[in-house]
Amino acid sequence: MIHHRVLVAAGGLLAAFAAMANPIQSLIISDCFSAGTYMTTECPGDAPGSRNTSVDNQRVSVGNTAGQTADHVNSTLRPGSGGRPLGGLDGDPDLAGRSAGELFDSYGLWASYSHTFTDTKDLIIRSTSDLDNVLVGIDLMPRENLLAGVAFGFEHSDIDTVFNDGTQQIDGYSVIPYLGYVINDTWSIDASAGYTSIDARQTRNIGPNIDGDYDADRWFVAANLNGFWQIDHWLLGAHLGYLYSNEDQDGFAEVNAATGAIVNNIASNDIDLGQLRAGFNIAYDYQSFLEPFFSAAYLLDTTRDDIVIRTAALAGPANDDDEFQLTAGARYFGNDGVSASLGWTVSADRENFNSHFLSLSVRIPF
Repeated sequence: MIHHRVLVAAGGLLAAFAAMANPIQSLIISDCFSAGTYMTTECPGDAPGSRNTSVDNQRVSVGNTAGQTADHVNSTLRPGSGGRPLGGLDGDPDLAGRSAGELFDSYGLWASYSHTFTDTKDLIIRSTSDLDNVLVGIDLMPRENLLAGVAFGFEHSDIDTVFNDGTQQIDGYSVIPYLGYVINDTWSIDASAGYTSIDARQTRNIGPNIDGDYDADRWFVAANLNGFWQIDHWLLGAHLGYLYSNEDQDGFAEVNAATGAIVNNIASNDIDLGQLRAGFNIAYDYQSFLEPFFSAAYLLDTTRDDIVIRTAALAGPANDDDEFQLTAGARYFGNDGVSASLGWTVSADRENFNSHFLSLSVRIPF
């Protein structure tokens, strides 16, 4: 009883402080304290970084990693790239008499970098983030129609959780085996799987400064069916795929930054994401080395963990489950087999969520 009275009294002071600084924080604190449940899983003050930003962070991070890997495989195996002539081996008289093994038994080293900015506009979980993702991979083309490889990745997320005057820093290290197979000059498939070891650190500053850190394990699998068509210098493509990811977050203790005292124990958490991905792209072949392109994709979350905020004072987030992604950029293919691409992507139509995505990739055969 004494502990409860002290908690409620402290809540009154925190509510008064938040009212001066942030009206949203004031509503969160007042509503949680009115039920006497502040610092429990009933309120967004409970590890808000791990509970409220990780859903978006998982979707963006794993989507970027799987998407960049698939783009690399598809670009390398597509006719007209990676040494594959438009129309196949039989369409190039200069390659007559040479076996696929003689031409394609080579390795390739590739790297990609992406930077993503996100803006979650739901007042109850208002946040912004910057995500940097680096992938470095090596692959082998033992035959004209087959590519196999493995990539290693590093990601860093820098998140400002505006709703609780907090921050979150997330680092992840990934290993991603992948495979691509060309069925014919029109159709191909690609598949990848990945594991990421995650280290997250977060703060929140409603009242006393509270710190916490936790580890997590994330894995994903993804597969796509890709189509390719050529009309004169116009190159048309389409894809249909599915992505599934699971992130298992460890439990952890939140501590008072000033005293080191434990103020809250956070239970472990598990996040699932299943996403259907479909889209098309159009490019123009300029003198067989440069391809300006535009692409559009539709993403539908078929399985996801919605963010639920139990507070009567404020409505919960939209938890929208689909979006469109629009990309413009250019691809380069050199006579020596070196290829590169640059793209800029914006998301649209996911309620109260925006993102911008810049990507750059290079592949060098040897």
